[in-house]
Amino acid sequence: MGLQKLVALFSVAVHAVAAPDIRTEKPDLAVPPLAEGKPAAGKRVKAVHPNWRGTAVYHVLYLPTGWKPGKKFPVIVEFAGNGPYRSPYGDVSTGRHEGSKMGYGISGGKGFIWLCLPYLDGAGKGNVTQWWGTPQKRSALPTVAYAKKTVPWICDTFGGDPKR
Repeated sequence: MGLQKLVALFSVAVHAVAAPDIRTEKPDLAVPPLAEGKPAAGKRVKAVHPNWRGTAVYHVLYLPTGWKPGKKFPVIVEFAGNGPYRSPYGDVSTGRHEGSKMGYGISGGKGFIWLCLPYLDGAGKGNVTQWWGTPQKRSALPTVAYAKKTVPWICDTFGGDPKR
């Protein structure tokens, strides 16, 4: 049998297997609820970089179980998916970073600082759920500025290792 025929048969066999409906799978992790107050080990909080206090801009920060001041941790930086989105299998993204889960899924809540950054509106004064706001006022510059300030600040303040 020629390679072309073998590849075609393999392709048919792979496509014949239906993907499982993810709604029927029991989750093996639960993202901690969003809490008020100061960041702490095992806690997921809404926070803001000091330069953006007084605006509607904020990010979500999770410090891993086992976090202690002075200890260094690698940092996972996540941006939310575009919202509103719903797949045929019920996978949802509102576009809000509070709904992000990937960083927690990768780390299991251990050994990594997890930072969910927002997309900012064109003026840099508020979070948006769909890329960088409305087409008339889109600009990636405020989002990039917030990320460039916030990631090093998180590393300095909470022991993130900028090399990891």
